[in-house]
Amino acid sequence: MFKFTHRLPNGVRGIFRLPSSRIRLLEDMNDEMRFHVEMRVAELRAAGLDERDAEAEALRRFGDPAEFREYAARRSARLNRRQRIVAWMHQGVQDARYAVRQFRRNPAFAALAVLTVALGIGANTAMFSIVHHVLLDPLPFDDGNRIVVFGTGPEREIDRRFQFQFNVPASAIRRLEAQSRAVTEVSEVADGDAVLDADAHADTVNGAAISVSFLPMLRVHVAIGRAFNDGDTRLDSPPVALIAYGVWQQRFGGDRSALGKIITVNGLARTIVGVTPPDLNIPILSRGRPPDVWTPLALDATGGVPLVFARLTAGATSASAARELQSFLAQAPEFVTYKGLQVYASTALDSVDPGARRAIEILFVTVCGLLLIACANLANLLFMRGWTRQRELAVRRALGAGRARLMRQLLTESLALSLLGGGAGLLVAWVGLRLSHGSEYTAGAHIDRAVMAGR
Repeated sequence: MFKFTHRLPNGVRGIFRLPSSRIRLLEDMNDEMRFHVEMRVAELRAAGLDERDAEAEALRRFGDPAEFREYAARRSARLNRRQRIVAWMHQGVQDARYAVRQFRRNPAFAALAVLTVALGIGANTAMFSIVHHVLLDPLPFDDGNRIVVFGTGPEREIDRRFQFQFNVPASAIRRLEAQSRAVTEVSEVADGDAVLDADAHADTVNGAAISVSFLPMLRVHVAIGRAFNDGDTRLDSPPVALIAYGVWQQRFGGDRSALGKIITVNGLARTIVGVTPPDLNIPILSRGRPPDVWTPLALDATGGVPLVFARLTAGATSASAARELQSFLAQAPEFVTYKGLQVYASTALDSVDPGARRAIEILFVTVCGLLLIACANLANLLFMRGWTRQRELAVRRALGAGRARLMRQLLTESLALSLLGGGAGLLVAWVGLRLSHGSEYTAGAHIDRAVMAGR
């Protein structure tokens, strides 16, 4: 075979059934080694050795031929693998360009296919975002479904949507922290309006007094500075505060020098020790709006706690946690005040109205059916498209294209349609979620990584 053919691209060699570059490399290296051995034998024979001794000496000096052939085979395999990758990428680019040309020749088919995929994926993504936000992960924290809030209410209370009184005696909470098997990381919160005076500018904002364990229980870390510690709750410790990320940006321009500055909260001067993260949102606090200023909560053993949060242990339920606190409440000195009241423990999912939950589940099943219909319509479109391209595929097969090559071309076109339809579907989902934000349950729904991953 002519040597110049081995310099041709792999595609040209494949058309004319020429040897691969791997075979040529092995032949070249074997020829190179044979040439050097023969040259060395000729030199040794000129020096006076006979042919057998000269050949043995040449091989001894040159090295083990078997080892050299193994090295040549490894190098040839690496080169061949690299050439295959380059050829595969080149053919992929060719397939993509050909797919774009096909879409330009038949724009009606391309537009209809992309629109079908966009509607199916868009509706499904929007609905799954709502289901994920309302039913699967209602609180934006790690294991948010394991966070419960305690409260008391009438024994025949039937509305579990946070309509009970939240005041729970501190002595019962202390027993819950020390003896409970159903919950861990108990935290207390008191929220309400607060007068914030920073840089001679006073406003009424949302405030919250929290126990030291509250932010760690939510697995929340401050953006800058530090969170509260046990020393901040002592009576002789200097008053401190955390401010929200929005307050930090508006009042202090996002400057880190805000740490250590003095602000006045409800008439008491406090030192800023940290800034909460920008995406922190606790729906039950401050009437659904995140607090703007946070202060440490020092519990009075004789008083009540407005809000009590806890994290359920593995396998525990909100009902078992409520029964535990009910038993601790019966042992509290303030039990007379709470006689006739029932303890409730509710997760964020319990706050969803059963009717709204049922409606969301029905809509989710409906859009899943819509996705199946979209897939069936797209399959029919592609089937009809393939039927009309039989002559084209037959011509390409006659010119030398194999079955795998044709299949890869068709898969490339399908992948291009999927990418275009998926991108348009995300736009449809975004518009749908924006339109649904008027409802109290879907206000915070958005397309996040969990929705994109389908988990």
